[in-house]
Amino acid sequence: MPKRQCLAAQLGTIPETLSRSFKKLTKENVIAINGAEIEILDLDKLYKFAGEL
Repeated sequence: MPKRQCLAAQLGTIPETLSRSFKKLTKENVIAINGAEIEILDLDKLYKFAGEL
């Protein structure tokens, strides 16, 4: 199983939803994705995003 598919399954979502969330978080400079690494750039914004779910 590809890594994003596995991560999505662990989070209880589907890969498409995970990809959309990653794209939004990257655009808003909350996270940075470099290959298999995800760096949190703004923890406060990430908490806010999580509260909106």
